[in-house]
Amino acid sequence: MLLPRHLRKLTLICNPVNLKFYSRVLFVNVWQFAISMLYIQYNALLTAILCNDEWVRFATSRKSLRVSEPRGVQRSSYTISMPMKYSIPLLSLSTILHWTLSQSVFVTFVEGFWYDGTMNPDGRRPVVGFSVWAIITSKKDP
Repeated sequence: MLLPRHLRKLTLICNPVNLKFYSRVLFVNVWQFAISMLYIQYNALLTAILCNDEWVRFATSRKSLRVSEPRGVQRSSYTISMPMKYSIPLLSLSTILHWTLSQSVFVTFVEGFWYDGTMNPDGRRPVVGFSVWAIITSKKDP
């Protein structure tokens, strides 16, 4: 029986091997999403701290207003959320952490063989692999 084209694509996606593959891909990438959420929260916290520090310094000593388009004695804004001396190290650390995590946990295929050395046609399956060295190097020191 020949299925319509849209059902053939759905059948291909719902194949048990493909579902196992997609579930493993989702498991591997959920950690990237968690690190991204931690980065966003840390960025928001650091931005709030730096904004508070600027207001405290403004209260103790007079400074000109910081605006996007300065006129007269006003200062131009050189940052969107935080100064470069904070944002560049934070972004670099996040990039390195994402890269080491991508090297730590990954999806790969394992092929099965019979005892006589011939390849089992049904033995190919997706598995989650991990690298101990990348996990150790991405671990945060206490």
